[in-house]
Amino acid sequence: MERLGGAAGRALARWVFPVPFGFVVAASLVLLFSPAGTEPPPFPLFDKLVHATLFALLALTGRVARLPVTPLAAGLLCYAVGSEALQGVLPIGRAASGWDALADLTGAAAGLAVAGLAAYVSRRGRRPVTA
Repeated sequence: MERLGGAAGRALARWVFPVPFGFVVAASLVLLFSPAGTEPPPFPLFDKLVHATLFALLALTGRVARLPVTPLAAGLLCYAVGSEALQGVLPIGRAASGWDALADLTGAAAGLAVAGLAAYVSRRGRRPVTA
């Protein structure tokens, strides 16, 4: 099977790359705004790990979707703080937590850093080798 290149590849990428980001956004809405469960977490700080991982995935898939870094970072900051504020006022049995927001922001920063590193390595690999 031939690789798509040129205009066809760019057109396909414009529609395909945002799909993972959309799935992660949908999953985040379910995870952050579902009623609180009654089961205890499997280990201490499990909740913080979930928050950090979720926001790292939002950052990574946002960059794969070619969202600009600054608006993506600002959006993730607002989403982290806003989702915690909403958890504190919605009748879903959850409480707002500054530690959860910090875990969110840590995950977002890590995801943006990994995406930046991957982009740097990818660009470096495309440069011609000079002696």
